[in-house]
Amino acid sequence: MTSTPQEKRAAGKAKLEQAFEAAQPALQLGGVAATDPRFARTAADAGVRILEPNHTAISCARAQRGLTSMREAYTYKHELDFNVVLEVVSTLRHVVPEHVFLLSAAPGTFDEAEPTFEEKQAHLLSKAGADGLFVEKNSYDEVHRLTRIAHDAGLLIQAGFQLRSPGAKTAVIPIETPGDASKAARRLMNMGVDIVGMRFSGIFKSLEAGAIAPEELDCLSSMVSEVPGATVVYAGVNVSNLPAVAETGVKMVGVASAVDDLVYKALFEAIDQFSIY
Repeated sequence: MTSTPQEKRAAGKAKLEQAFEAAQPALQLGGVAATDPRFARTAADAGVRILEPNHTAISCARAQRGLTSMREAYTYKHELDFNVVLEVVSTLRHVVPEHVFLLSAAPGTFDEAEPTFEEKQAHLLSKAGADGLFVEKNSYDEVHRLTRIAHDAGLLIQAGFQLRSPGAKTAVIPIETPGDASKAARRLMNMGVDIVGMRFSGIFKSLEAGAIAPEELDCLSSMVSEVPGATVVYAGVNVSNLPAVAETGVKMVGVASAVDDLVYKALFEAIDQFSIY
């Protein structure tokens, strides 16, 4: 049975609500668990209800240009063939339960100037089984354009902001002070963004990320207070700083590299057990 875009978005929102009821905060898991179907199924069996297959992680999994680190793959993520993203999303949809929310990113939805992401790609992602579109753009106009495209295809959309250091560039909407966080969150929410997010400054730091800066936690708290619906924070969240993040009341935490590194460590230790001689 074919659903309308409005019905599909409503179903996506219901999946998120179920995820929020099951865990506080819910885990939005990327990296190897969102690109390898075996790990994805294991993650779902462990209780993860939100998977984020994005083109950086997929590029890394496919060793584009021979690169196998997320930090390196991020630079060349725009080169990934869109059909590869569709293949990954479709495969995940077939191996994880229907209640698992698939939040996808593809070439053109992050900070790439080229290619651009258009209506056709959104509809194909939706048809492949995606529930949402993950956007990292530093222009409100571009976020608004992609919000319309996503909604027309039946996809929810996630977009957010980051506290910018003086003179630094950001892949998402830049804010200058913690006081700007509520304004940015309100503007994103008012233009139709379904999942309002904050990106911390610790992207790809994984297990090395330490305590979150107080001013970033202040921004997060302001965002949570402003947005009654779905909220997420990501980049630099790990088990050591998660308690402080969770205290803000944010609905989701996005994690990729921190879990990836634990998986790699577990594999190394498992192999070491077989090294008898």
